[in-house]
Amino acid sequence: MTFTTILLIVMAQVPDGDLDLALVHRAGEAEVARATLKLVGNTLTGSIEGEGVVVMAEQTVDDAGDVTRYDRTVRRAGRLLSQVTLTLRKDGDGYRLREAGQLGTRRSSIRTGKARAVLDASWPEAVVPMLLGLDGGRVPLVDLSAGKVVLGTVLPRQDNARYLDLPGGGLTLEVEPDRTFRRLILPGEGRLTLVREGFIPDPTSREVCPVSVEEVEATLPTGLLATVSLPKHREGVFAGVVLVAESGARDRDGVGSGLLSGLQREVAWDLADGGFAVIRFDPRDPRQAGVGIATLREDVRSAGVLLAARADVDSQRIGVVGHGQGGLLAVLAAKDRPDLFGAVVGLAVPARPLRDAMKARLRARLRIGGSTPAAITAAEAALDEELDLVRDLPAEADPAPGGKLLQELLPIVPTTVYMELEEPLLLVFGAHDEEVPAGHRALLQTAVALHGGERVALQVLPAADHEFLETAAGGAGKGAADLARRRHPSLGPVIRAFLERKLPKE
Repeated sequence: MTFTTILLIVMAQVPDGDLDLALVHRAGEAEVARATLKLVGNTLTGSIEGEGVVVMAEQTVDDAGDVTRYDRTVRRAGRLLSQVTLTLRKDGDGYRLREAGQLGTRRSSIRTGKARAVLDASWPEAVVPMLLGLDGGRVPLVDLSAGKVVLGTVLPRQDNARYLDLPGGGLTLEVEPDRTFRRLILPGEGRLTLVREGFIPDPTSREVCPVSVEEVEATLPTGLLATVSLPKHREGVFAGVVLVAESGARDRDGVGSGLLSGLQREVAWDLADGGFAVIRFDPRDPRQAGVGIATLREDVRSAGVLLAARADVDSQRIGVVGHGQGGLLAVLAAKDRPDLFGAVVGLAVPARPLRDAMKARLRARLRIGGSTPAAITAAEAALDEELDLVRDLPAEADPAPGGKLLQELLPIVPTTVYMELEEPLLLVFGAHDEEVPAGHRALLQTAVALHGGERVALQVLPAADHEFLETAAGGAGKGAADLARRRHPSLGPVIRAFLERKLPKE
């Protein structure tokens, strides 16, 4: 991990009094750096040290709270990697910017007014004073990468937490009951958490949900732990939605090793804020002995049964939303219980058989990792050999962990499964999803056009990847170390609109 990929927000609006914090950077469970943050009067200073990288920064503001100067350097082993200087123009209408680094020097003039913040990529600690002193509202920020002033919005969360929504990203601040700093969470792949030194986070704690949503813990009839998200301060009976996570080492929030984007959690909050009761559950470990498709389908069905049994849920208006392989399971569960599930949404579902999908995923990850074409071809051949062994395993043989599920998934043709579903189905993809590439989606689009009729709809969101995180306009262009890409803004509205149409009130 390099600190040049970390989102930095330096805010000029600060709480009364000085501030002195020691912070620990954590990526997952691992400590990757330590930092300090000091606010004395109108001057905010800080440093980060870890993995041979040292970041030093200082910001000054005027009495009105506007940024007047900002300086930041990044060094590795004493060698200067990058330097930024931002100064207020003499006419007060914007800033002069100078950036120097390994790719040269850039100078620019920003004439879009004053700002209370600077968006950079090297000093996330500096957002803490602003969020401690501001409960809500819009704040102008200088986006150094874009060379312009943009607007960020602070949104309240439960328990005095708050969320800073930014163009291209967002941050969540958690505080103690007395409103002192606890930790700062930067979402996205490779999520980074900045924790006050001495604070020990609850390993089961999750990001704080919006004030419009309340959550209760539950247990499925099959024994899996779950969370039910409900609209807060609303009366009546709600339509219900079951969320099914992508396959792999993830939890009910869609957080797991290597991909920490929290898709399930954000979809649950968005739907609950829109008036739905939503249940999401910890996926069963497919490596457990005896776990096959039947077991996973039963988990989805049991989540629907538990939700339908609630007094505040309309049992005749239950939908199911699945991501990736979870989307295929959602469709199979809906085919099992058409009396329970009235509509299905598949997010980035496999468009071709599992073998092709696994090879596409392998290619995408190896390309991101910088593997050569020859190495990728060899890896694909090795995967084919492994899958052939699983496919040809004798019925009486004891499969390796995960082998039973894999053996059952290999012969399934997803397109056929989708077209056979009798309930309304919406399939949503990201235009830059390298795990379900355009060639695979084109096959599915053809099937929908020929056989889907009005029952099946397919939508592709521009500038989105497999996790529906926003990407650069020309392609993915952002690796797993990008810590603050936001969810595609169209994802929630697209899901809500479909479910509202297909699960109407009587």
